[in-house]
Order: sequence, then C-alpha cells, then structure tokens
Amino acid sequence: MKRIDIVIGAFKKMPDKKLIIAGTGPDETRLKMLAKNCENIEFLGSIDEKTMLDLYSKCIATISANIDEDLGLVPLESHASGKPAIAVREGAFLETVGKNNGVFFYPNPDSLVKAVKKCEKTSWNYKNIQKSAKKYDIKNFVKRIKNEIKQLALASNIENFD
Repeated sequence: MKRIDIVIGAFKKMPDKKLIIAGTGPDETRLKMLAKNCENIEFLGSIDEKTMLDLYSKCIATISANIDEDLGLVPLESHASGKPAIAVREGAFLETVGKNNGVFFYPNPDSLVKAVKKCEKTSWNYKNIQKSAKKYDIKNFVKRIKNEIKQLALASNIENFD
C-alpha cells in the first residue's frame, strides 16, 4: 500500500506546493476524488521511462509513503538523479534514506508537511546524493555478493571458489 492519500492530504495543506503523481492503480478513482479541486495536485497516469527520467530531473524531491517497503526504488532512483527523498520512517527506507540524501516523516499529513518544509530548507549536496545511490548499483551489488560468498567459502575451507 502506497498511502498516496496521506501525501494528498499533506499537499491539500500546502496549496503553494506542486504534487505530481505518476502511475495508476486500483485506488486511483478514490485518490482523484480526494484531490478534487486541488489545482496543485496532478495525476499523470502511466508514463514511459523517458518521461519518468524527465520528472526526476526537474523535481525538488520525491515522496514515498509505502507501508513496510522491502527496497523502495523511488528513493534510489531519486538519489541516482541527485534528488533527495522524503520517505516514511519505516521499512527499507530506514536503510536507503538518511540525513545526507533525504528526510523522514511519520505516516500522517502533518508530519509530511513538516518534512517537505525541512527538505526545502536543507542545502543538499547533489553529488553526495548521487554517490549514495551507487551502493545499490547492480554491479556493486554483484561484487558485494561474490565477496560475501568468497568469505563464506574461505571460512569453510572450500578451495577453488572462483
């Protein structure tokens, strides 16, 4: 569950801030009703990769409110674009988001409003944000896994691992 209703609730309290929601889902009709008459909230529906990359390049930050996310690609993609993530304080976001690449909030609109304001006031180092994403690059991931397996093999006295 992505808890977009919390995000919409926060942006209803910040009519001077723009929220763009990309993607679709079974809850879309209800969410659009929640955002009815909010000129600062825009639903794009399904978008292609080029449009998504364009959104990342132009955004101030991304917002993720998913319940107990096991990885969370949005913050990682945001970081790869040099943009901070505003993420709910739970799940894998606790591993991928930190003080140098994002801001946490609790799952309610008021906490998200505070997080958005904190994010705007922070002077971000976009190159450091991008560096934080490299840790999750597939090449680095494979390298770390191979190293872990090699260490386990050495600990078990297995020869000719490679």
